Amino acid sequence: MEKKIIGHCGVDSGQLLIIDPCYLGEWKDGEVDFDTKDFQNDYDEASKLTVDNDKQGGQHSKGGVVFNSGLGDGEYQVEAIYSNVGEFGKRIKEIRIKFF
Repeated sequence: MEKKIIGHCGVDSGQLLIIDPCYLGEWKDGEVDFDTKDFQNDYDEASKLTVDNDKQGGQHSKGGVVFNSGLGDGEYQVEAIYSNVGEFGKRIKEIRIKFF
């Protein structure tokens, strides 16, 4: 298997969201309101899903997955692991983000 650093992702909110970019047009922006249980907007939903100490993330309603970024803010290396898939050739098999 081939491994390659494909970039870095910056974190300023202590969390990351993996989502297909086509869903970002539906994103409802806004602030976090921890005084309410209901989700007020998509950022509020992501933040409330990651503060649960047991789960530290979960399925976001826009179709992505959101999770706590380990020890918080910073810039994290993203590594791709490639595999040969026969007639399709070399493809990304998995992505790794090392938080600490």
